[in-house]
Order: sequence, then structure tokens, then C-alpha cells
Amino acid sequence: MNRAKFVLMLVSAAIQFALPMSHQALAQSLAPGDPSTIGKTFLTSENGRRVQISDFRGKVVFITFWGNWCPPCIDEMNSVRDLQAALKDRRDAVAFVFISARTQAFPDDIDWLKRHGIAGEAYQWEPRFPEQRYAFFGALPDQPAFSVPTTYVLDRNGGVVETATAPVDWQARLHTFLNLLSDRPAEPLFLY
Repeated sequence: MNRAKFVLMLVSAAIQFALPMSHQALAQSLAPGDPSTIGKTFLTSENGRRVQISDFRGKVVFITFWGNWCPPCIDEMNSVRDLQAALKDRRDAVAFVFISARTQAFPDDIDWLKRHGIAGEAYQWEPRFPEQRYAFFGALPDQPAFSVPTTYVLDRNGGVVETATAPVDWQARLHTFLNLLSDRPAEPLFLY
């Protein structure tokens, strides 16, 4: 074996060995639900406007990763609509953020929300940086899948108050939103 092939094999082996270590280091340096990382996430609206999740500070934020192709997501949307109706007097103090889990489904997701009377804005999440993916889903870059619906509720300061990785009856959690909208401070809570 000539020297060039040997060096190439060594470099290739080093890269393969280093990649899992970098994912492990990423996992050790971050925590799922990290509010700083979540706040730095950029989203793009249907009209091309880019926002950061931190732009919603000052409001209670309901963030859900979903898709109109997902039966559990559709089932959950009825309770989201009921929650919005129950919050009608406080709706301006809550940002409802709907993030399409599949980029190619974004136009259909927008249409579905409008046809079913769900208030809020639909967004795309691109690019999906590894640290943001880990903060939202606990998924490393080599783990391609994440579950939907996945929902976060943030307090007015951007702290994670509630997380759900399965369908939830959000109308039944109206008290959580009313507490967050009151002057009483909320204790951050992580539910996985």
C-alpha cells in the first residue's frame, strides 16, 4: 500500500471516529428545552418574513410542530381551536406558532389552518441547526426522525413551561395559560 492511500485511510477513519464524538459532545453541552437555543431559532412565514422565536418575548408562546398529513396533529388541532376560543379576551397576549414538520407540506399546512379557523401563523424552520434540533427534540443530527405533534409553551420571558411530545387536549390546560397571563410568575416545567 502506498503512503498516500495509507494517509487517506487514516484521515477517513479519524473523521468517522470524530463524528460520533462531536454528537456526544453536543448532547453533553445542551439540554432539551434550552430556552436560549430555542429563542435563537429562525422561522420563515408564508410571506417570507423571518422571525426569531425570541421576537415573541412579552407574550405567552404556543409552538407546535405538526403537519396536516398527521392524524394525531389534526385531532389535537380541535383542542387548539377550543383553547383559542376560551382565550378570546386575551388572544393578543398569546402567540400561536405552527411549524410545518415537512417543508414540502408548508403550503398545504397554511391552507388547512385557514380552512379550519385556527388563528396564528404558520412557519417553516430552515435551516435546522443541530443544537436547535437537539433543544426541541433531543435528536442529534444523525437521528433523522422526530415525533409530531411536539408542542412547547413558553412564558413571557421565553422560558419553557410545558412540553408535550404527543397529542394534548389544550382546552383542558386553559389554567396553564391563564396563570401565565396573570401577574403570578410561573415555574418552568419540563414534561417529556
